[in-house]
Amino acid sequence: MYKLRAQSQRSESGVVVIIMAGGLILVLMFAGLAIDGSNAYLQHRRMQNAADAGALAGARLLARHDTTNQSVLSAVERYVEENGGNVSQIHVEYVDASSRIGKVASYGLDNSPPVSAVGVYVTPTIEYRLFLGGLFGISRKNSSAEAVARVGSTGSLDNNVFPVAVDDDLLATVDPGARIRIWNDDRITDANGNDLNSHRGWLNFNFIYSTDDPNSRTTDSNYSNSELKDWAGGNFSKTVKAGSIGGLDGDFINGDPGVRDSTVLESQARIGDVVYLPIYDTLYSRDFMMENMQPAPNGWWPGGGGGSAYYHIVGFAGFEITEVKHGGEKYIEGRFVNRAVEGPIDGALTAGESLVSVALSDVPPPSRTEASLSGGGGSDSSPIGAGGASGSG
Repeated sequence: MYKLRAQSQRSESGVVVIIMAGGLILVLMFAGLAIDGSNAYLQHRRMQNAADAGALAGARLLARHDTTNQSVLSAVERYVEENGGNVSQIHVEYVDASSRIGKVASYGLDNSPPVSAVGVYVTPTIEYRLFLGGLFGISRKNSSAEAVARVGSTGSLDNNVFPVAVDDDLLATVDPGARIRIWNDDRITDANGNDLNSHRGWLNFNFIYSTDDPNSRTTDSNYSNSELKDWAGGNFSKTVKAGSIGGLDGDFINGDPGVRDSTVLESQARIGDVVYLPIYDTLYSRDFMMENMQPAPNGWWPGGGGGSAYYHIVGFAGFEITEVKHGGEKYIEGRFVNRAVEGPIDGALTAGESLVSVALSDVPPPSRTEASLSGGGGSDSSPIGAGGASGSG
């Protein structure tokens, strides 16, 4: 009787050990799945951040007039690596308006980017270890992500907008880097005083009208010298929206060509700063606005005398203030500079525009040629362990 009872207890103990061992294995499997799943998510987010950063960096270089394919590729590699990517596993292409158009390096590293390129496509890949997969002979896995950043016309700005408008013809004729002088008496000349036959206007940021926003920024038909000085000093808190050349969309800002000695003097504090000048294509009269622009603002349309007009804004220009003269002659001297800001894109680039926007966008399909060569995948990156690592770009 005692022997039977002892044998029964040993049998029950063995069953318990087997159940506990099985339960422990299940716990370890679920823990391994959780660890590998979390790691896979983190690695993908890491690669997505790297792809986003690399694409934006490449697009910012693409926006410059003096860049090379090597500069674009180097910027991508630097930002991908800084965000956890592997420079030996990056695929970089240019994109046009509708598709990917080829690897950056294929255009010649010392050459300028192709004219049709409006963005940069980036796919980084990284290899990471698996916890559970190692038990089944799969100890490593690749993670990748893709991103596209495009360059386009700056659709709007809400900071650092300087209250002087310049016409689009001026930017089409003045090279980036060339110095100009914006005079207090409504002249624009080159640095030697040669007249550039261009008009500038002081802008009334109290009255910014658009057909889709007729009231929120048309708060006052007048503006004081004190307000103009504040705006020139950088105290600007409204959004300016660009429209299309020759259209009636976007913003119309009231302004005039008058003399503003105190504002020129205030600009001395901005020497060395890059400010953003609104670009206009057409000046409209008060009568035109009253007859053609609907809905009308709640208040009174300002203007009607003293050269007051409405400047139709179509873009922005980066302008570095280098000198301010406030003696017998009064002018603000500076040079147009290429700048790319992250923000909304509003269509294709305007001729002469020196301030553009870069933004992440949807990933386009590969070019027809590349799709046929790669079986539709469009990527030349080979997974590690299945043919080796591919080179950059």
